[in-house]
Amino acid sequence: MAIKVVVLLLIFIFSILLLQLLPYKKEKKFMEMDPRLREAAETGNIDALHVLIGDDPYILERIDQVPFIQTPLHIAADKGHVSFAMEMMNLKPSFAKKLNPNGFSPMHMALRTEQTKLVLRLLKTDKDLVRVKGWEGMTPFHYVVTTGNSRLLVNFLEACPECIEDVTVRDETALHLALKQDQIEAFSLLIGWLQRTRQTHGSVFSFEKKMANWKDDQDNTLLHIAAKKNQHEVCAILFQKSLLINYYWMFCFPLMMHAGTKTVVRFPTLVTR
Repeated sequence: MAIKVVVLLLIFIFSILLLQLLPYKKEKKFMEMDPRLREAAETGNIDALHVLIGDDPYILERIDQVPFIQTPLHIAADKGHVSFAMEMMNLKPSFAKKLNPNGFSPMHMALRTEQTKLVLRLLKTDKDLVRVKGWEGMTPFHYVVTTGNSRLLVNFLEACPECIEDVTVRDETALHLALKQDQIEAFSLLIGWLQRTRQTHGSVFSFEKKMANWKDDQDNTLLHIAAKKNQHEVCAILFQKSLLINYYWMFCFPLMMHAGTKTVVRFPTLVTR
């Protein structure tokens, strides 16, 4: 009798453990892409993709159920297979905004491997893809700013002007990121674009009221960063764009002196507002 009780107890315990493991195995199955689908994405084989969907209509749906996963679109974007990527966008547009386990969207992947043609096709298909936030809130637009790609920077701004409003988890604007990465040309381009669009977009893109005095989570404004990094030309740009000239002597100049610079920026004639 005692043996039977022990056996039944062991069976019960085993059943409980098995039930707990089943969801894990199911999740692991979702995480593992069909090797044939992976190969199709890596080679850009659209015909093979269609065959796989014909054999298993839910092959893409199972992938989409996983919050963070490397999709066939990520793979195609990384390899630069434009036609395959566009077909994937056609069949499963939700993949375009999904992050892989490394925190990258397909557009992030294409940018990292310099697949410019594919990036532009993705932008044409859905302009809001430049605003997809990856790890730490970095968008594709932010990535382009930090790499100083002026061509793509202009393309992104023209297609989706609102992307300049996005900030990282550290509350950094695109302007902060440009200065922190010493991308002065990108910074100048952004400032010029803000000035040109100020009249048409009103307060949304008001340089003086919003962007110039924005602070990151370390309370750094653009002038803080420029002064600390001895970016004299940036200070000049900021003041030439209608900021108070007195602010230089109250803040920027002392910070430069504290940082050890021996160069005094000579400004052209400025209008004090």
